[in-house]
Amino acid sequence: MWKRRIGYAMWLLAAGLLWFFENNTGTKTVLAASILLPAYSIVCAWLNAKKVRPVLHLAEQCGEGQQMAAGCDLVGERLRGSCRTLIQVRQVNRMTGSGQTATVLYRGREEMLPIETTYCGMVGVSVEAIFVSDWFDLCSFRSTEKCFREIVVFPALYPVNVTRRETMQIGDEAFQTTRFGTGIEESLGVRPYRPGDPIRMIHWKLSGKLDQTLIRENGAPDRKPVLVLLELHCEAGEQEQNMHDCVKAMLSTVKSLVDEGTACLVCTGDSIERCEAMHVVSAHDLELIQREVLHRTFTPDAEYIGRLAAGIMPEMQGNEVVLFSTSLLTDAASIYQGKPVTLVVPQGAAYGPGSAEIVTCMLSETQPDLEIG
Repeated sequence: MWKRRIGYAMWLLAAGLLWFFENNTGTKTVLAASILLPAYSIVCAWLNAKKVRPVLHLAEQCGEGQQMAAGCDLVGERLRGSCRTLIQVRQVNRMTGSGQTATVLYRGREEMLPIETTYCGMVGVSVEAIFVSDWFDLCSFRSTEKCFREIVVFPALYPVNVTRRETMQIGDEAFQTTRFGTGIEESLGVRPYRPGDPIRMIHWKLSGKLDQTLIRENGAPDRKPVLVLLELHCEAGEQEQNMHDCVKAMLSTVKSLVDEGTACLVCTGDSIERCEAMHVVSAHDLELIQREVLHRTFTPDAEYIGRLAAGIMPEMQGNEVVLFSTSLLTDAASIYQGKPVTLVVPQGAAYGPGSAEIVTCMLSETQPDLEIG
């Protein structure tokens, strides 16, 4: 741009000299136009930069991988053909922190900008700057007007095959049984035999072991909600894919549990001040928790999950615990004090030391099996 300005200044000097030594009217007209047109374009660019205002048109939500675009238009611009306008637009995924900046040439109509929907989360789209320059690229003026819109990118949830291990206390003995699925009709309970009970419902194996006639019955006593924790620790170079997979696995698991009639207690947050425990028992609650999770910015420190557990675990006696983490940096064994914990991490994620109380598994669309309890 500076080279162009120097060239224009030299041409002004040369045109001025030629004007006084040239008697041809046509030549003088060309010289005058070569001086006045750039000046006129510069004035128009300056006026447009003062009046122009950006407008963004964007849907409120979309699905993961769905093609989506934001419409960017300018209002208040005048004499468009006399100057050139560049719009700088930035989009950032609030959850993963990934973003990109693009500069587009405004052609006098709404420009469509593709939105990155590879990862779930809240994507913010903003007009960062508007540069208006003359056609000869001698001067550029920046508009101070900005515009901001957001769109929620929902993950494509998948069904999770949940297997729950439960402990039954009979007298002084404790027995573990495994249930596939989470429906009440698939649960297994036992009680002492009462006259009139059908013989086919006797639990022969357990009765022989305890030397007491026990009856097998469907519909075990009410279970406490499954406690679901989410830890997204953001480090320099953290892969956005791991964060996306972790949130997607957590929401898919909660949805599968709720669909089968099991209540969940979901705890997430981007700081200990925002630590909240949300009950999820219906499809409406599931939609609310999805929006709550995707709206947040996850930048906790390494001790975040420890503080989170310390704040809620005293009230969670008897609850099954599932911890979803991108890379567990704290020792879950010391946090939960012997309570069985299922740690779910993305494929290839690193996690800290485990213990006998911690079951680690990888959950994905191709490996949708999860055992908790």
